[in-house]
Amino acid sequence: MFLICVQVLILATFAPYTWAKDIVLQDIAPLSAQRAWNARADLNEHVLSLLDSDIFLWGDSATGTFGNLTVFTPKDDEHIISLDRFKPLIASSVCLDTSITISFKDTTAFAAAKKQWEWVNNAESHSFILVVGTGDCGWNTQRQPFLVTSFKYDESNQSLHLDAAPRNWQEIIHTYKLNVGTLHNSSVISSPAKRYHSESPIPFDWLLRSNQLKIDLDQGETILFDCDPCGTEGSFLFNIDLDVEYFIPVRADLSLFTSRVSATITPKFSFSISLSEKKELWKKEFGPFPIDAILIPGILTLGPEIIPAITIDFSGLKVVGTMSASITAKVQDGSSISFDLLPYLWTAGLLPPIPSAEGWDTSLSTTPVKVSAEITGTVKATLDASVVLAAKILGYGITAGISVGPFAQEKLTTVISSTAVCPEDPYRHTTGVKVDGKYGFEVRAKVSQTGISNEPVLDFRLFNASRPFPGKVCFGISGTAPIPVNPSGSPAATCSNTIDDPSNCGSCGYFCSPREDCVDSTCKAPPDPNTPATFSPKIQPGAGTSPEGGWGFTADAWQYVQNEISLALEDHVIFEGRRTVNTECMSVLLTGANSILPGDHSVIPAKSNLVFETRKEPNPDYCCVAFFQDYGCKLVPGQYRTNCAGFQGPSPIDIRSWQIYNCTGRYHVFGQPDPGCVGNCS
Repeated sequence: MFLICVQVLILATFAPYTWAKDIVLQDIAPLSAQRAWNARADLNEHVLSLLDSDIFLWGDSATGTFGNLTVFTPKDDEHIISLDRFKPLIASSVCLDTSITISFKDTTAFAAAKKQWEWVNNAESHSFILVVGTGDCGWNTQRQPFLVTSFKYDESNQSLHLDAAPRNWQEIIHTYKLNVGTLHNSSVISSPAKRYHSESPIPFDWLLRSNQLKIDLDQGETILFDCDPCGTEGSFLFNIDLDVEYFIPVRADLSLFTSRVSATITPKFSFSISLSEKKELWKKEFGPFPIDAILIPGILTLGPEIIPAITIDFSGLKVVGTMSASITAKVQDGSSISFDLLPYLWTAGLLPPIPSAEGWDTSLSTTPVKVSAEITGTVKATLDASVVLAAKILGYGITAGISVGPFAQEKLTTVISSTAVCPEDPYRHTTGVKVDGKYGFEVRAKVSQTGISNEPVLDFRLFNASRPFPGKVCFGISGTAPIPVNPSGSPAATCSNTIDDPSNCGSCGYFCSPREDCVDSTCKAPPDPNTPATFSPKIQPGAGTSPEGGWGFTADAWQYVQNEISLALEDHVIFEGRRTVNTECMSVLLTGANSILPGDHSVIPAKSNLVFETRKEPNPDYCCVAFFQDYGCKLVPGQYRTNCAGFQGPSPIDIRSWQIYNCTGRYHVFGQPDPGCVGNCS
């Protein structure tokens, strides 16, 4: 079994990390405050009013990350207000450890502040939160909340002296809603946040820099491992929602969204080993590679890292040679997964909720497995590229993750036989490797409890799909089997498939040698393209009596421009002065722009749908066609195919030239006299 798997793991935790740099989200003044600054008639009563809730915004235009904190003060003895709301009205603010002094520019604003804030002096239990913007105290490098319990005023300089002490966010706010993330839906983006819209907050670009790795195993063996290309591309968008009521979380959601995410693994092994059945594990980590941390000072720390690793398992491997494959998975943009993390924050023992997911349609491209060795045993190769999000939000840790993994699984068995191991092997090798494999992808969700255990509480497979691996299922390696003979000593019919086997000779499991074709249960050699067609005298076409032979040959229209290789009289073989429907060597001149072999348009690619039709003649019944991989109709073993009686199906080889032979009728251009016809013939 040969297993190749790629996993993309996204986790959030708050273990310490070293990040590339800090991206500090900047304060954004709310629109209500901006409008109030421009409507001075309303300032006195509106802007200075103590509130039951207030909104605080942050953003970063480079990453498109936006933060929204709504703080509620639902009790009768508390309120809140942001200095941003009335900042144009003040002349200065001086902040100390136990007080704040605010001086106003005019008597109107000063009088309004005294009136609106007198409430805090009415009872000893009354207090309000005053949030000072970054730099407004002179020494504060971030928004700073203060708890105000009373105030005095000075008419002479129009100032208020507040009894206020600085507090951290975690201890001063008890009921709030926090939303932090990337704005992935422009239709719901509010005006102050639109300038922070972006599509690449958490990059997921990593490429293996070393093209060859040397693997030393415990059993003393060495394996060379190439992986080119191996890596990931794209980015992840994220959204975090945390709702808290009186210090108790009531909602904790984490959502992740894909943006041009893809992963590729192209492993190639070079072996010369013989291992026991004991399993061996080899693992190498690359990195960690730090990504810029996202910070809302005092509120949130989010520090991503990419930690790729390659893991290879070996068991009972006996091989000399090489083995390779390639898989790339591209995930549908906007695929999402949402986690309910509430049970992991403050409760234990609850049944882990299953995350919800949308999208995740993944396109897979792959190249067939290639084997050049006798292989027995098991190899498992895994590329695990992880993005780790270290998050701490107002004292709460959130851990969740997702893995997206394309994989290929191959079961390889070495077979030794006295006859040909692989039915379609033109060289009839007696030793070969049979492959039974599949490839696909899966999406997994993982959640852990921060500070309790590093092991995931939830490891759930959201989606998986697989399909049979393309390409050959049997590889001939060595040895050559003789062509079977019947009791009389003459060669037996040895055909194998519907293209080379119109008479179904291969139903017994035989096939013709590389230079033969099956016709009426007999292996027949194709004609020498340099020799004109010859027929038995008894079937020579008579003047006006023999029916004209007919044939048609077409390929997929988008791959084969038929009129570019239409027949002209000079292309036909001369038979006793008459042009027959046999042809000389015909070259493929042009194929369509969608050819599966870019840059080589003079070829009908392998697996193209072909149709060959022929009209029945008296004897030997049908016209025949020969396809050649070479441009000059050369009879190179394994590089040509022949067929009589017609067929429809995929081309077994790339076709660069072809030839029609074995026809007994004559070629006749409609509306023109037959140059070989004597008398009244049509």
